[in-house]
Parts: sequence; structure tokens; C-alpha cells
Amino acid sequence: MQTSTPGWWNRNAKWAVPVTVLVVLLAFAGFVFGIVAFVFGMMKSNEAYRGAVSRASVNPAVIAALGKPITAGYFTSGSIKTNGASGAASMAIPISGPSGAATLYVEATQSAGQWTFSQLVVELAGTKQRIDLLAEGVGAAAARTRPRTIVVERTRFNVGAPRLRAREA
Repeated sequence: MQTSTPGWWNRNAKWAVPVTVLVVLLAFAGFVFGIVAFVFGMMKSNEAYRGAVSRASVNPAVIAALGKPITAGYFTSGSIKTNGASGAASMAIPISGPSGAATLYVEATQSAGQWTFSQLVVELAGTKQRIDLLAEGVGAAAARTRPRTIVVERTRFNVGAPRLRAREA
């Protein structure tokens, strides 16, 4: 009489089931990571984001509080909505330097292809002190009565990628 040998699944079930579950979980985690990376990448490639971070990283008061270099964090929250040449952005961008961390709050609108900041404030993490980047060199009371806006324009140079230039409107 001949005995039948167990099939592949019966011989290897002890390791095949956990490996299969692990592969499915890793594939799902990779998919979720890909979506998150895509969303944050789209947000960070926006001109309003880049202009705000650029403005904060060269501000003397922010440099004095955080040190140099100032870098943007990974988990920006908020929204950017564009429709052709118009749009709106509302973001909270984590920034940090060697001496501390802060949050950069941004409110901006886009009209005719140009972003205009209506609010650009850095709030220091430890002290909750706020630095208004739109009121440089102006007292806090004057800044509240006479709001300033910063327009971010795209300029092209002969070599390299487009650069952003901020000017006061």
C-alpha cells in the first residue's frame, strides 16, 4: 500500500501564512506611505509654501530665535486650493533651527497667477512669542492698522530651476 505525501501547503503552512500576511501588510503600508508622500510633496512644491519658508528663513528675528539654517519640517497641515490662475492657501508649517522650533502660519491668495500673503506669522514653540513677517521694522500697533502683503513672483535665470523673489506690495 502506498502512502500519500502531504502537499506543499501542508508542509509549509507554518511559515507561509505569516510571510503572506507580512507581505500584504507591507504592501498596504507602502501604498499609504506613497499617498502621504505624494500629498506632502504637492504641498511643498507650491509657490506659496516655498515663498513663505524662504521669507521666514531670511528674517533676522526668526534667525535670532531659531538659529541658522532654518529648515521646514515634514508634516505641514492645512490646504492649498488652486483653480487656474487663482487660489487660496492656509497652512501651518513646522520650521526649526539649531536653537529651537516654531510654526509658520500662512494665509495667502492667488490672483492672476501671483500669490499674495495676507498673514505670515512665526510662533515660537517654547514661548509662544509671535513674529509677524509682514510687519518688518514696523511696531505691532502699526502692523495691525496697516496690513502689508508680500507678492511672490517666479523669475527665471539662465541656469538652474526657477527661483522665487518676494517683494512688498
